[in-house]
Amino acid sequence: MKCHFAVLLSVIAAGCATSGVDQAETAAQSMRSLKKALEDAPTKIESVSTSLQSVAKEGTDMKAAFTTFSGDVDALGSHRDHVRSLRSDVEANKATFTSAWEQRLATIKDADLRKRAADRRDAVLTKFADLAKNADSIKAEFDPWFQSVVDVRGYLENDLNPSGVASVKDKIKDITRGSETIKGNITKLVARLDEMGAAIAAAKPPAPPPEETKEKK
Repeated sequence: MKCHFAVLLSVIAAGCATSGVDQAETAAQSMRSLKKALEDAPTKIESVSTSLQSVAKEGTDMKAAFTTFSGDVDALGSHRDHVRSLRSDVEANKATFTSAWEQRLATIKDADLRKRAADRRDAVLTKFADLAKNADSIKAEFDPWFQSVVDVRGYLENDLNPSGVASVKDKIKDITRGSETIKGNITKLVARLDEMGAAIAAAKPPAPPPEETKEKK
């Protein structure tokens, strides 16, 4: 329900942005929000991996370590849902933005300019499609990895002792390796989102240097 409500709000916001410039900025802003959430994801993934390794560390307070691990798993699950809600916002704003572009394209009488506009639209849509493909690829990696994390938590919850932990050390190693791959791929997607947002949003003047700001005061 929360996800659907977020999408509805994004569509309403995009509908209020009547100019093409405003609609492009709305789409770009939704990408910035998604980018920020994705930037935070590797740290949360690392926390899960690190706290799970702590559970398996010899001589550790297993109950305390497991409590930390379980909390990290819950935090990552919540963050995953937040990221997916933001991605829905991006998709909704993309649809509004490209639909409006199509409508304005039909009003351009000059054949050469109309073709240039169509080419630019197609290039943007291609970039959107590439981003979606990359995001889907990461999701396909993350989902089974996170399910393995949840499964290991459930397993250890009923067998939290040295022999129980030892029996899943292979799974812990797989989770650690998988976390590194996923974090790297998320970092690459963040860079592409940054490029895409900058490509479609209107340029803004750079902020004045601190010295200039002080003089104006």
